[in-house]
Amino acid sequence: MLRRGRPVFPSRLVEHAALDLRPWMNAYQSGDQLLIFIAYQNLALVAADGALTPLLAKPVSPGPGQLDLQTDESKGISFRWVLRKP
Repeated sequence: MLRRGRPVFPSRLVEHAALDLRPWMNAYQSGDQLLIFIAYQNLALVAADGALTPLLAKPVSPGPGQLDLQTDESKGISFRWVLRKP
């Protein structure tokens, strides 16, 4: 959760599809933002029959002795949700 561009809480790395945000309910203010990042290697296309196809066949990694010049943002999809009090 971000407030005016700064983290309110430490970042959380979530390895599963569900995250309980109830502990943050008392701390958030209108205008705070949730930033969600999903790496391309964790995305899949779902066919009409429910079959999953990975979005990327293999993550691109530099060879030995080469630097990885890709930014973290280019390695996945980011969502930013602005939170509002009801």
